[in-house]
Amino acid sequence: MNTFWHSIARYNEATWLWQAIIVFVGVVVTLWFAIRPSKRTTLVVKLYTTVLYLWLAVVYFYIYCSERAYNEIMALFWLILAVVWCWDLCVKHRSEERVEPHKSLGYLLLFTPLLYPLISMARGLQFPTITSPVMPCTVMLYTMGLLLLQRERVNLFIVLLLCHWSVIGLAKTAFFNIPEDHLMTCATLPAVYLFFKDSFQLDSSHKGKPGMVYINALLISIFCGIAIILLWSMYRQFSSGSFL
Repeated sequence: MNTFWHSIARYNEATWLWQAIIVFVGVVVTLWFAIRPSKRTTLVVKLYTTVLYLWLAVVYFYIYCSERAYNEIMALFWLILAVVWCWDLCVKHRSEERVEPHKSLGYLLLFTPLLYPLISMARGLQFPTITSPVMPCTVMLYTMGLLLLQRERVNLFIVLLLCHWSVIGLAKTAFFNIPEDHLMTCATLPAVYLFFKDSFQLDSSHKGKPGMVYINALLISIFCGIAIILLWSMYRQFSSGSFL
């Protein structure tokens, strides 16, 4: 646990100015994308996200988390995500398939990364030993928000990798005493459900079994089960007093 928080402190102390610049650019790019959705703004926001993932892979994990035993594996994980985003950027989704954006949840997830440092300070933590908006879990939430606002078919490979990271985040909330990540897991469930629901609806023109009604019911059942596990995990951590 000490190694985990020490690496976060080193990262924040050395890169706080760069993080502020990244957040500022992100706010500008995101507002442009939200106010004037188009192919151009979509490409710009994808380029920003690719750079953001490269930052996490190289600067966060490979450099400042070098004292962690698993830093190279995590750096590789986020590098793969950056490559997938780069591929997504180059392909430009030539398919004409379109979906309706989920604006309410999308805007909410775009805002949640800013809550992380506030939650850390509310728990009594002080800079630089706090979570920040430019860290893996906060960037994951931001990405989910962007994907929910897109009008094109979402790359499910990206969604699956981010979902995998969310499961990792749930496992480390108690181990590293970082309850802020419950926010990430709670927000991921409805987002992932909507991604898969939209994907199945786009494919509904291809007749097959089971039908869309049964697939939707199956998705709801799976995510309700995950939600119950999440609530139980939160209850156990809260009852043990480790939220404080």
